[in-house]
Amino acid sequence: MQLNASEVLVVSKAWEASSGYAVSMTQTALLIIAGTIATLLGTSYIRPGNRFIRVAYFLFVPAWYYLARSIYYGISVQQRYLAYLWRTPPSPIASKQSIETIGKEIAGAMNRDAASQIDCLQTALVILAIWMLIYLSWWVVSKSRDGAEAWS
Repeated sequence: MQLNASEVLVVSKAWEASSGYAVSMTQTALLIIAGTIATLLGTSYIRPGNRFIRVAYFLFVPAWYYLARSIYYGISVQQRYLAYLWRTPPSPIASKQSIETIGKEIAGAMNRDAASQIDCLQTALVILAIWMLIYLSWWVVSKSRDGAEAWS
């Protein structure tokens, strides 16, 4: 049984969409890393004077770890898409069997990597949300501009 050109195009577009989504999440992770580094190095916001609140900044470390893993998995998804493109028969008319054989192994690995990328990004966002809750809680109860009296 043969796939017609439109069926091959649909399959190809699905792979392309998966790769594009991975690129989008990789860019998001990079922006979050840049934002957290800017938060650490920036001077235009109120810094906490309380040691407990400053220790909360250590939450950035596991968040960066999960963001880096998310980027790694995103790159892996993109590499698998390229592998799919290189292994696809050059003819727009290919048998269903050859498409399934070529794509099954790559698709499984690509799905696992995409799921891992999403999981890592979500974990990093949860960690950063915890930091944000601690920081906002401190900010709300802080009595002074420099935060020296907050939670002391």
